[in-house]
Amino acid sequence: LYWDCFIAVVISGCEDDQRSITRASGRTTPWTGGHAVHSRGAKGIDRTNFEEVMSEKKRIALVGGAGFIGHHLALALAEAGHEPAVFDSLHINNLLAFSSSSPDIKNRDLYLKLINERLELLHDKRIPVFVQDAREYHSFTKLLDTFKPQVIILLAAVAHADRSNKDPYSTFDHSLRTLENALDYSRGAGVEHFVYF
Repeated sequence: LYWDCFIAVVISGCEDDQRSITRASGRTTPWTGGHAVHSRGAKGIDRTNFEEVMSEKKRIALVGGAGFIGHHLALALAEAGHEPAVFDSLHINNLLAFSSSSPDIKNRDLYLKLINERLELLHDKRIPVFVQDAREYHSFTKLLDTFKPQVIILLAAVAHADRSNKDPYSTFDHSLRTLENALDYSRGAGVEHFVYF
């Protein structure tokens, strides 16, 4: 895994009311998820302790994990002996939209091939894929509860600049509500580590 290539924000290892955000650079800032927060006692993940944190098998939820980075990460985590699960609405990698017979979808066949290949790779490695929109708080957290992750990695994003520019409200809504719901679940469920890309 090439963690140096990513800018990650990690929330981890604190009491429910004492959490902080630790960037890979080591700089710590308070996380105010609706509560007063003190950074005292926070244990973040950085490059020096990543191997230590991940040395034992973990249940890892990859929210937005059906995309390019997510499916590769899920495969690598499974190969390393962890138990990853993908939670994705497939809104961006929408199999139904690309399966449409509409001729105006550019590179339709290529997208279908890529999406199917990703899902087959995950299936072959027995990595579960839960189709769920993380913006729908109750159904998303109920599904996470069935998996009981020790680590949540948030990868969900609208990765296409043209879509973001055409519909900034939807992009903001997708990004903010997904992050908010995943953080809220993490705090209440005692998730050990939260990684935000």
